[in-house]
Amino acid sequence: MCAQCMAGAATIVAGTSGLRLYLVSRVWAWLTPTRLRHATRALLVTAVVASGLLVSSSSTPTTQQERPATPVRTAAPDPGAASSIPDGQVQR
Repeated sequence: MCAQCMAGAATIVAGTSGLRLYLVSRVWAWLTPTRLRHATRALLVTAVVASGLLVSSSSTPTTQQERPATPVRTAAPDPGAASSIPDGQVQR
């Protein structure tokens, strides 16, 4: 895994952890320890799914990496073949 992917996953986990700490710091009557445990589980599942779907891996090739920028010549030109340069022009 590349460093950028790890940093992205760490950012998502840190955001999830911060959201949980925000919920803990509020003294709401409806947020019982059982509900906080369920909220923690839901936040962790969301973080794992988000890091898996939103953080791209570097193993998939992009369109520019799939094909070379210039065509590759595999054989030397045939000296007996007709030239594609019109008469009177100099090849540079």
